[in-house]
Amino acid sequence: MPSATTQLAPSNQPRRLALLVAIIAFPLALAALFIFAIEQGADFLTFGVMALAFLALAGIFLLTNGAINAQWCTAPGYMTIVAAIEFVLIPFSRFLAGDDQVDSIYLKAMTYLLIGFSMFWIACWMLRRPYTFSFLPEFPAGRTRVVLSASLLFVVGVSAKLVLWRMGVIGYEAATQRYTADISLVGSLGATSQALTMAMLISGIEVIGNRTSSFPVRVLFTASVLLDLGFGLISGMKIEFLMPIFVLVLLLGIIRGRLPRLAWALPLFYLVLQPFVLAYRTNLNSGYAEQINTVGGLSSAIGKSFEDVLSGNISQSRGNRTYFDTAGSRLSVLALFHNVLQLPSPDLLNGDEKLWMAPFYPFIPRPLWKGKPNFDKGLRMSEALGIGRGSSTNVPGIADLYALGGIVGIVTGMFVWGGCLQIYMNQIGQGLSEKGTFIYVMILLGITNIERDIVPLIGAAVEGACIYLVIARVVYGGNLFSMRALNSPQPAR
Repeated sequence: MPSATTQLAPSNQPRRLALLVAIIAFPLALAALFIFAIEQGADFLTFGVMALAFLALAGIFLLTNGAINAQWCTAPGYMTIVAAIEFVLIPFSRFLAGDDQVDSIYLKAMTYLLIGFSMFWIACWMLRRPYTFSFLPEFPAGRTRVVLSASLLFVVGVSAKLVLWRMGVIGYEAATQRYTADISLVGSLGATSQALTMAMLISGIEVIGNRTSSFPVRVLFTASVLLDLGFGLISGMKIEFLMPIFVLVLLLGIIRGRLPRLAWALPLFYLVLQPFVLAYRTNLNSGYAEQINTVGGLSSAIGKSFEDVLSGNISQSRGNRTYFDTAGSRLSVLALFHNVLQLPSPDLLNGDEKLWMAPFYPFIPRPLWKGKPNFDKGLRMSEALGIGRGSSTNVPGIADLYALGGIVGIVTGMFVWGGCLQIYMNQIGQGLSEKGTFIYVMILLGITNIERDIVPLIGAAVEGACIYLVIARVVYGGNLFSMRALNSPQPAR
């Protein structure tokens, strides 16, 4: 039998390797910063030092928060990694390329970012309890109850997608509010259409996790994936296409305990989608929107869009920018934070929505709530920037916390955010069952969305959690508020 030291060595090896890389990379990064700062100036150097400090603290958090190979798919770890990419790495690369210019407002944004995420990590450290983040199946593969539930969700989801398509308000058309249909009906259909993704996830857990050999279940899984991707493509929304892929990446990562190779294809998918989505939306605005609810009209719109991409006949919205530049500007969340901080008074973005409303907002119908506010801070942001209310500009969560309460809002809000995510992770206990995996994957993006303002983020997370808990109860059984489907070992104390 191997000794305890031998057993522990493999788990310590990644941390030792990461420490070695940090010891070598940090001084090299500082040296590179000083070299570039000679041409870029003192502001660039200051930003670079703060960026390195953020990455160092993020690395320390990930290395001390459990198994390093599982951190990317834990809620606090995933949010930390996404923040490092979209708040730090992408903006820094844009500064190096000359696409953006460092100024005092960017430095202010970076300072607030460091303060906010430091509070986020402190809350996670303070509240963390031992838990095992792994897939522990509790059911035999291909249970009738699970298969029938997934099949029903598949039918409901596809039906809702088809109705939205026939109404001509799927994806981009609904998001731009250029429809005459009842808004509540479109919203309800949009929520119902998520059943297709749920069917894909439930059948995926059976195929990938429980390794079922059932041919009908495998067909259901394949059909769910293809249709979810297909509807995502015709929606004209990149997130609608990328979401099924992300769900599969997360599912593979949880089951296999490591980052799957498919994850590295996500940036490639994004860059390939960028020119198509731009051409597709341009064609919709040029008249194709009137006919995309027919097979012939949709085929014409998609064919014309692909033709425009291949021929290069696409007009960029702001000058002759490359697709890399367009993609980079959309993914630079620090630039969105910069937009808020440069306003004369960020609290002008605040409307009638209040934080206390968030948990109750989705459950009170508008007819019963006179003066129920609209979550349209993105529209107000576009109006403040001079873009107009015909478009929506994201207000990142940390920027919204600043608009709501200044520095105190950032400190308090990020601490609470980190604490809630860590408490959620603590409830996982000794691993994720099929039921727990379903709930966790479906809710992850909703509770870690750093690009969305706070009140609708909380409201959507609460609403989604209630829906997923009920559906998980129907599909798998067990207690309604438990991540476990059957009697299971309790979390370590």
